[in-house]
Amino acid sequence: MNYRQPLRTASGTPPSTTEQVTKPIRVLTVDDSALIRLTLNRYLNRYPDIQVVGQASNGREMLALVTTLKPDVVVSDVEMPEMNGIEALEQLMRTHPVPVIMLSNLTSEGAAVTLHALEIGAFDFVVKPQPGVTMADTVNVLIEKIRHAAQAPVRVSGRLSRALAEASGAEKKHSVGKSVATLQSTDTLLMVASSTGGPSALTGFFSSLAPDLPIGGVIVQHMPVGFTTILSERLDKSCHYRVLEATPGAKIQRGQFLVAPGGSHLVFDEKGVAHLSDAPTVNGVRPAADVTMKSLAKVYKSQILAVVLTGMGKDGFVGAQEISRHGGKILAQDEESCVVYGMPRHIIESNLAQGIGSPEILGQSIAGRVTES
Repeated sequence: MNYRQPLRTASGTPPSTTEQVTKPIRVLTVDDSALIRLTLNRYLNRYPDIQVVGQASNGREMLALVTTLKPDVVVSDVEMPEMNGIEALEQLMRTHPVPVIMLSNLTSEGAAVTLHALEIGAFDFVVKPQPGVTMADTVNVLIEKIRHAAQAPVRVSGRLSRALAEASGAEKKHSVGKSVATLQSTDTLLMVASSTGGPSALTGFFSSLAPDLPIGGVIVQHMPVGFTTILSERLDKSCHYRVLEATPGAKIQRGQFLVAPGGSHLVFDEKGVAHLSDAPTVNGVRPAADVTMKSLAKVYKSQILAVVLTGMGKDGFVGAQEISRHGGKILAQDEESCVVYGMPRHIIESNLAQGIGSPEILGQSIAGRVTES
């Protein structure tokens, strides 16, 4: 396992070339741009624990190389000629499952396609360099995701596709029947936090919630600007509750969930009114679950039921401690169903969790927990 540990100095730079690293993570890069492949490979190969073993210009080449090179991780573009990244991913998950990290464009179309990739089995994604963001910046984010992907089991499941199909079939009924009302002091406020693997886990959780429960709440999923808009729309179609991206002045209501916008911390004042903040990142992310949880704990106290789902790092841990201190309860996703067992692990190992299970099991349990309260 030593080669799977993050190999970085205290300053965050790659280790010196004098350090001996065994069994590097074998990476296959896929992009129709030769320049992007060349630049990406050059940066990745600077890390002694990473070895770029091959490159492909489209999905068809990628599928052929996976069978011969047997990479640990694939980094793939989405839009490519002959066979695009989505088509290749679907086939790859059926024939030779391997962790795939998608290279996404920062557009609404790019966000929608990327979320679809996550639904059908992609491990995670990074946004391609934008104005003001260099390839070095992108690789700094990508490198940690590659390391986590190399450790993670590949989960091939039709769970999310089935959930979305069911949601699509019931969309009219849900849209018409979604009622929103003032959150009462006897209602339960669900605070849901997630990161890597979150879109799938969130859909599993929310599609498992029984209808008409006295609940409302907040979702913090680590995502860039724009992606949370698409995520909100997709979650709204997958459950019996209204889900929308939070805007300044929005209030937590029964029957409604507010998603923290990418790039902004979401906090609530003493009246439960939403405010967005561009304050520095916390735990390396913005939005951060800890920030939202602490603001909610001050106002809603024992009314809160927090749910911490799959994700890297420990965001949500300090917030969960604060919620627990105010009398709220915490649930956490189990290791077996996590894409990355990071955020829930800190909750479980600190004995903060009153319930542990898959997103679907946790979702199904909410009705009983609301009744008990």
